[in-house]
Amino acid sequence: MTRASRKIASGDLNQDIQVRSRDEAGELGKAFNEMAGNIRKLIESISTEQSKLDTVLSNITDGVIVTDKEGNISLANRTAEKLFNFQTTTIITKSVIEATHDHEIDNLAKRCLATGEQLNGQIELMPVSKYLRVIAIPISGQFLSGCLLLFQDLTELRNLQTMRQELVGNISHDLRTAAGRH
Repeated sequence: MTRASRKIASGDLNQDIQVRSRDEAGELGKAFNEMAGNIRKLIESISTEQSKLDTVLSNITDGVIVTDKEGNISLANRTAEKLFNFQTTTIITKSVIEATHDHEIDNLAKRCLATGEQLNGQIELMPVSKYLRVIAIPISGQFLSGCLLLFQDLTELRNLQTMRQELVGNISHDLRTAAGRH
């Protein structure tokens, strides 16, 4: 039983004890086997949930950065990597400012952590001229507290708005010019 316990403690969860008696040692062996089975099921469940989370984070079009309660990054997805040009492995445990190089984002995250309120903002990333909506959502739970930062790329929408405004301006100018000639 000691050997099997040590193997489980070192990560080898495929341990079962042969129970040969019905006395206290046999009961302990059955309890050990039940505990080992429950641990295996729990690890499988956690792995499944982690896989789902990884799939969602990898495929979501919004950038995601999660911080702990001190404001240090604990998670980021590929979209955030592309937006801010970093590798997740290099920014884990670093501050938001170190990853994003943007004071507005950093201030939004800090205010969210301080107040526990959801905050929104819009920023322009330079020099790449990207327009982002930033949503800072407080996280408070039994095992995790911090801030979830969502980054929605509004660049295309903003460009379409600009084109629409220019088109309306040009049409308005043409109509005024044509009306002035008549």
